[in-house]
Amino acid sequence: MAAFRRAVADGADAIELDARLTGDGEVVVFHDERLGRTAEGKGRIGGMTCRELRRLSAGRWFHEKFSSEKIPLLAEVLDELGDRTGVNIELKARIPAEERMLPDRTMAVLRNAGNPASILVTSFVHSCIRRIRAAGADLTCGLLLPPYRAVVMNPAALRKAFGVDYLVVNGSALKKTAVVRCHEKGLCVGEYTVNTPRRLQRALRYGVDAVFTDDPAVVGGFLKKTNPGSRPGLLWGNP
Repeated sequence: MAAFRRAVADGADAIELDARLTGDGEVVVFHDERLGRTAEGKGRIGGMTCRELRRLSAGRWFHEKFSSEKIPLLAEVLDELGDRTGVNIELKARIPAEERMLPDRTMAVLRNAGNPASILVTSFVHSCIRRIRAAGADLTCGLLLPPYRAVVMNPAALRKAFGVDYLVVNGSALKKTAVVRCHEKGLCVGEYTVNTPRRLQRALRYGVDAVFTDDPAVVGGFLKKTNPGSRPGLLWGNP
């Protein structure tokens, strides 16, 4: 939560987070599949209960002053920040059961979340997005594409197959012609991960609709300084 608060303070229009299922079906915010790198403990997130995970520190690895940080529930993030910033929820699922359950459990959380300012649901696991759409959810959805898929992407086919609003691609494979094709088919384009002024300037030249960054203070400050009045639709912050 400290990282999300800092992203908002640094000027991000939205925060990006990763949603995973615990072994007892709760939706928590955690990037990695396993504990050990950014939280205490060992084992898979999906193999532990929410109560077990909540006993662990998710901040001590970074600095002792963050030792009280816990692995947050998605509901907690939305309750605290959802009415004053956009939230990009990336669904992370490893096995078929998670691919079926995570979209459903996420939808249940969102139905109880009041009125978030702006929600974008994305995933590299495209079956998760298809399930969100099949549920009739009136949400902005996007497909995350790895570099090799971005090179050969067919915007019309992807929009028809998944009913998405966004394609979010790695900038290493992004071409201006691809952005133009997406816009012609009514698709917005997001680019990850834009951490330098050079990458931001290119995103603006290409007409990218949203940028995802690890450092919203630096990227947002450069944008404000050099391109007043010209910016992507959302400056997604990924703390």
